[in-house]
Amino acid sequence: MTADRTHPDPLNCMYGAVAAVERDDREGVDVLLRDLYESFEDFTALLTTMSLVTLERLDAALALGDPASHPLSAEDSLALAAQLLEDAAAYDITGPIGVHTAAQRLDIVRRFDAARMALEVRAARSMASDAELLYGAVALLAATVAAWADRTGRARERAISDLCLASCATTR
Repeated sequence: MTADRTHPDPLNCMYGAVAAVERDDREGVDVLLRDLYESFEDFTALLTTMSLVTLERLDAALALGDPASHPLSAEDSLALAAQLLEDAAAYDITGPIGVHTAAQRLDIVRRFDAARMALEVRAARSMASDAELLYGAVALLAATVAAWADRTGRARERAISDLCLASCATTR
């Protein structure tokens, strides 16, 4: 079975965009995020999906080692959150509103609060364009993937490539 090019696989687009962000390939990011945007009828569903994928990578990064013997302290958790925000902003593909609203959505999704998510997206759209919000979400995902790669001791490019290949394998 071949992929329907009019509806690209969202996970492939997300990880492809992360790879493009890491390579500083703005044109690649633009194309992949445009495809991703067009593959969803509901923008809130798109941002929710991006948050779920980001949380999955964050959970994978935090699960390294034995959490029972080395739990993440509140200070370490705050430091990691601050580092992710700083790293996402450093990609310089959107303004601070895009990155910070992406971070807010992680907590909302983690709590499974669909009504609050809809309100947050509506509020965010009053402050930023859909593009800014989507670029903020991919910047935060890229920072999270980079943190996961760093914690596994793997080169970022290799780790991202592995995620891209794994997402392709699941769509066949």
